[in-house]
Amino acid sequence: MPSTIANQSLGSMSNSGRNVRGELYAESYFFLEKNKAYSQTAENKFGIIGHENSKFSTTSKITFSGTVKVFSIAQGQIFLQPNSKDSEKINLILKPFRQPISGLGIRYIVYRGLMKSDFMDENLKINQEGVSATGFVNHVQKEFKDFYKLINQPAPEFTAEFLGYPVQESPQPEIDLIDNYFFKISKINEENGETTESQPFDFPITPAGTFLGNADGELGIDIVLNEGNYHIENDPNPFQLNLSYARASGYILDPSPYTGIQEKLIKETSTQFIDVAAFYGLHTYGKGKIKVFSGNQETILQDENEISDLLDSFNTKNTIYLYIQSNRQRSYNFYENYNLNEKNMKIGTDADHLQEKQFGTDGWPVEILYNSSDSETLLVSLINNKNYFDKIFYIDIGNPQEENKDVLFIKELKNISNKERDYLEAVNFKINKTSGIIKLLYIGENIDEPYLTIEPYFLDKHHNVVRELYPLINVKSFLDLEGNLTSISFNKKSFINLNSFSELQSMSVINNSIFFYEGKKQEEDDFLYKEKVLFLAKKEDTIDSNLTNNRDLIFGTRSSMITNIPRNNEASFLMMKLYGDRSYRYYYNEIKDSSKTIKLLKLKLNEEIDTTYFSVGILKEEYEKLMQIIPAGAASNVKLYLDEEEQNPLLDDETHRYYFKYSLGINYEDENGTLQILFPNVKIYVYGEGISLLASSGFVEYEYPITLENEKRWTIGILI
Repeated sequence: MPSTIANQSLGSMSNSGRNVRGELYAESYFFLEKNKAYSQTAENKFGIIGHENSKFSTTSKITFSGTVKVFSIAQGQIFLQPNSKDSEKINLILKPFRQPISGLGIRYIVYRGLMKSDFMDENLKINQEGVSATGFVNHVQKEFKDFYKLINQPAPEFTAEFLGYPVQESPQPEIDLIDNYFFKISKINEENGETTESQPFDFPITPAGTFLGNADGELGIDIVLNEGNYHIENDPNPFQLNLSYARASGYILDPSPYTGIQEKLIKETSTQFIDVAAFYGLHTYGKGKIKVFSGNQETILQDENEISDLLDSFNTKNTIYLYIQSNRQRSYNFYENYNLNEKNMKIGTDADHLQEKQFGTDGWPVEILYNSSDSETLLVSLINNKNYFDKIFYIDIGNPQEENKDVLFIKELKNISNKERDYLEAVNFKINKTSGIIKLLYIGENIDEPYLTIEPYFLDKHHNVVRELYPLINVKSFLDLEGNLTSISFNKKSFINLNSFSELQSMSVINNSIFFYEGKKQEEDDFLYKEKVLFLAKKEDTIDSNLTNNRDLIFGTRSSMITNIPRNNEASFLMMKLYGDRSYRYYYNEIKDSSKTIKLLKLKLNEEIDTTYFSVGILKEEYEKLMQIIPAGAASNVKLYLDEEEQNPLLDDETHRYYFKYSLGINYEDENGTLQILFPNVKIYVYGEGISLLASSGFVEYEYPITLENEKRWTIGILI
């Protein structure tokens, strides 16, 4: 199985922090031969189908006469599945090994409707290599033979089962998740003195531009965005990336059978897909290359007009898709908190004639615009509450113009009037004649939390900061190996805005991880061990001062998902796995809380304060108590809830030191989509000098070694 490669950021460092947009880089192969005639009707396009009670097609389907050659868009692993509509066809799922577009994480590219006979015979044996075989068959036959030579074993019969295709001896339930097969675990079996391995041959990594097979008459393409290497336990979303989805000849999201949160979740799922025409259109928005075949001749297209001509037969060739992520990582107005007279955005290509409307086309949380006049400008204005301090406007994908040209963060959000709550001055984006995508992270208003009955200082300040900082908690890794450090990574961005607290820290986009690992403590000459959980929020893009962060790590990559750490390891090895740098160390100071001695952890880099990370650390047994209170099958978007029982910061009268204290619970959407909170019967408290590192006493107890910090000066704040 290949290691995970982190997405490249589009940011670059300037003297005042990171707020300079790098050019988008895209390189891929076109999935058809050049000059092969194809067409697409409105019924077969990606996106919204119909108007009243509309549905959403995740598949872009094209038609053509005869057969066409189909190529791999990117390098990646390949998994074969039946096509539920036609037994003579198969579907192919490609999981990119190297991402074709910087900053756009793709989980799968799904090809629907390739000819089965190009891959296997009627007995489900993979075709033999040779001049008449496809490039894919020649590649995997060589990989298969070379693998068994390498392990010095006779090669078994190469059946389609090795490429994931179901056979009679190993049926595959349609509810199985796709990633269960990409992350399949090989087990060692010993019987009659012989050792065998159940899954010794991983799905092959196939080069970009490989001739996969032919399609006859029609072909569908899905592009699924990557939200992380996890699945949600007891997920109430009716849609799942499972084998039923993988086998369909074309997939339609239909919310009509559902109500309440399930209806909203089906619609929210549409933001997990992009149009293949827009994928190729993004190659015109920076340094892009599309490689195409004509016979055996490979050509590189970089000119906007050439790429536009290549996409001309797509029904969506001029379509721009606007995705806006907002509060609690949901789409803009998911919580119905952005409304002025039942409208919440202004949009258009003419600054003097912007359309005021509800965000989203026909009730779906994607704004779809048809640029039929080949306009070069799109203006977007969203609702902003001047008094809401914890706001952000981050341009994930897009080319802002004029005063915002080449920026990642729009630092000054100005309303069009002096009203407290009104539309922002419109942001101008450059658009091309091709299809494309604009992705924003915007929060300009609070959300309704019905469980809040008082409004102390905390609820206006720290509450909103920590609410947006940490990821889902009811997640499970697809890997189940016996490693003593396992990580789960999230590709959906979080954020933090510290403008109200710090002169050095400002707005940052956050990349989240959860680490499960074994902690230890020393008792006399022995060590005791307990499992621990660390919720980690790492700054990915920031406009902080360069004095505050580990700049190398802001550009860093994630560690592997499973690691074995020797029990006699040095602290530097663990720090490398958790924080990406061996020079990090834990220090502590002590305070008294109700006569109980509490150790407050502090993370330092080379013995200096570092603000690259925010963390919450608890024992695994405490984490399981939180998991046990989640309502089964009726809770979505479940996150940590940090409850302030007394107004922070608190003062220890004995040591004269300030500290922060929170009780941990869960924050989730119930079956109606209303936010709720729950707490375990036995409270779980976390402590810290500020919000940057909070830990339970049990977590600190099983952290070895940690060093007592000999600081006489004690500073209040969330920076340390």
